[in-house]
Amino acid sequence: MTRIQRAAVQVVLPLGLIVLNSGCSASTSRFSSPVKNSFLPNAPLVDMEEAGASIAKENKIDTPPALYSKEPPNLTQSTQAMLRLTALETRLRKAEAQFEEGKKAYNQGSFEQARSHFNGAVDLLLEAPNQDEAGRQRLERRLEEMVEAIYRYDISGLGAAESPEKFVFESSPRDSILDMTFPVAPRVEGGVRSIIAATQSSLPIDAHESVFSAITNFSGDRGRKILEHNLRRSGKYRAMIQRVFNEEGVPGELMYVAVLESGFSPRAVSPASAVGMWQFMSPTARDFQLNISAFADDRMDPEKATRASAKYFKFLYNMFGDWNLALAAYNCGPGCVDRAIQRTGYADYWKLREMHALPRDTDQYVPVILAFIVMAKNPSLYGLDTLKYDDPIEYDTLDVAQHTHLELIAAACDKPVADLRDMNPALLKAVAPAGYQMRVPKGSLNKVVAAIDAVPADKRAGWKFHRVERGETVASIAKKYRMQQSSLTAANVSMSDDEPEAGDLLLVPASYVPETVVTSRSSNSRTAARGAKRSASAPAARRGTTKSKASTKPTSARSGGSSTATKSGVRTATKAPAPRNRRA
Repeated sequence: MTRIQRAAVQVVLPLGLIVLNSGCSASTSRFSSPVKNSFLPNAPLVDMEEAGASIAKENKIDTPPALYSKEPPNLTQSTQAMLRLTALETRLRKAEAQFEEGKKAYNQGSFEQARSHFNGAVDLLLEAPNQDEAGRQRLERRLEEMVEAIYRYDISGLGAAESPEKFVFESSPRDSILDMTFPVAPRVEGGVRSIIAATQSSLPIDAHESVFSAITNFSGDRGRKILEHNLRRSGKYRAMIQRVFNEEGVPGELMYVAVLESGFSPRAVSPASAVGMWQFMSPTARDFQLNISAFADDRMDPEKATRASAKYFKFLYNMFGDWNLALAAYNCGPGCVDRAIQRTGYADYWKLREMHALPRDTDQYVPVILAFIVMAKNPSLYGLDTLKYDDPIEYDTLDVAQHTHLELIAAACDKPVADLRDMNPALLKAVAPAGYQMRVPKGSLNKVVAAIDAVPADKRAGWKFHRVERGETVASIAKKYRMQQSSLTAANVSMSDDEPEAGDLLLVPASYVPETVVTSRSSNSRTAARGAKRSASAPAARRGTTKSKASTKPTSARSGGSSTATKSGVRTATKAPAPRNRRA
């Protein structure tokens, strides 16, 4: 194709496109008519005024006149609820931010700054305006969790002056709970009776008026708070208890005995010297292979004591052939129940109760446990369906080869000593004995083993680790522990000539010296004072809220032990409770 031909094509193509485009338009050019007719039909003529009137008629909405003239929309309540929710969320987030800053400051060694942040976080929650029921429960739950967490940091490094040689015990809530029941109103019996009949349970639940009374009592504000508190703590151990009970072949509903006996506290101690989550007395504890020594008391080991309780429940059931009588014997002892049967000729708990053949506490004991079962299995009917359970305790197991101080292990896994105590409640001293299976936080086992292996085996009960804080030097650390700088350097042969950095872990060849002992939770921290204010309305199972009193109750077939009650009600002990033969 020549240059002239190419130029002609370039001119003709645009002209063709123009003609084609004109044919598809509504243009009145001389090319439009033949082209348009080959593609589209002629459009009909439309009267635009009539079309507009028709569209308006079709889209007309029949709205009643003056719809809100007599009843204007009430947006105030919903708007205020939204604002309250926003304010609550904002306050919770601010408190969480303060708490996180406190933890960061603590880990950096800035204890005063940590205390300031912790106090600020608690103040934000304490000063929150009034909330609805859901908001109030949420605030109270987070406040309790936060104060508990701050307490752990407090006793470890913020100046509470609690010695690792001292251990805190709690009072059993059993006596205070059993004293709470009162007569039931007849009008509620019908509804409760139908709920009991529909409740699926491996234990027989009789529709007895005493069960109605207990359910009514724990459906009220005070009773439900106690039940919620104890059930919330059960989250730490529920899975373990169910597993052990299944292995031992006893009903899982027996778990709710611990709600009454200890509030699921492994360190609960009763005025009758029963100890642990399942409140064993020492003779029965030894009968079921629970060891009690100067270093550890297996009655306070959650899993060992749970297995022993399952075996004991099975023993009592085999003895009496009835779960109600077995529960009664768990409270007052098998000898007490056996004598009541021999005296009356009735092997029926409800008949013995009617004849006043059992102690007063035992009269209330079985109905309260049955009430707990009914309420726990029907949570939506009793306001328990939104209850948030504590997280299960997860841990690795460290086989202690030589006597090892708790502070050594705590520093190795970067946790407060209080965390180790909670994971190992059976320990009675600040030293884990050789052969003991120590629980350490999940995922920290390798780190702990490596750190402890660096300590001479015969020095692990006395030497300790020191986490270097900002600004510290070898000289200042040696001065803090009243030792020669050369001794500190010799114990850390891997340390270079340079000064240690913040966060380094140094081995201190110094024996542990106990500090001044304060056996209550209070400290010079405003946080502790706030926590005490919060605990004033807490259930009796909380630490330091139940006063000790002389026991007028019948002796039980459960364990022994002794402890000293402080003025605030907190129990402390420096050695294993002395055995007392209280078998019925």
